[in-house]
Amino acid sequence: MRLLHQCLVVALAVVVLSGCQLLFTGRADDLGSYVSEVLQRPGKGVRPIPEFKQTQVYIYQSGSANAKDPFVLFFEEEAIEKLGSEQGLSPEWEQEIVHRNRQDLEEYELDTLRMAGSLEFGGTLWGLVVDPDSVIHKVKVGNYAGRNVGKIVRITADAIELRELVQDSRGRWDERVASLRLPEE
Repeated sequence: MRLLHQCLVVALAVVVLSGCQLLFTGRADDLGSYVSEVLQRPGKGVRPIPEFKQTQVYIYQSGSANAKDPFVLFFEEEAIEKLGSEQGLSPEWEQEIVHRNRQDLEEYELDTLRMAGSLEFGGTLWGLVVDPDSVIHKVKVGNYAGRNVGKIVRITADAIELRELVQDSRGRWDERVASLRLPEE
């Protein structure tokens, strides 16, 4: 019985494989004729490489003609510490700017910061500010935020008010009021 089973399996395999050969023989001939037809087609020409226009050579010589060096600032940068009241900086601001270390929230523009809430602890009202990296900072009156020396002057339940120091086009320093508000839902 086992021998009969093995003979039937071998016979069935031979029939299936011969059927596959008959099935694919016709397709192989079609494929061969298609390949030979494609190879006999004339090839298309390759486009020539475009010609590049020559640019005019310019040698910078204004250094020898006593002209201004283009790599030197045409205005003088003055450090905030050196500015006095003649530029509109009050002695109070000048003292605060000279004798303090920069704080974490001064790395960011004020419009990239947002208020997340407030909390009262130990009799002090603290503001919660979220920076662009989604880190929450705890601030109080007297802390700084923003790149324009923004000093926090008041914290309420829904807003943090700041006084910034900005320089106008004439080089004078002016105080500007800004605020961070709790987003409305």
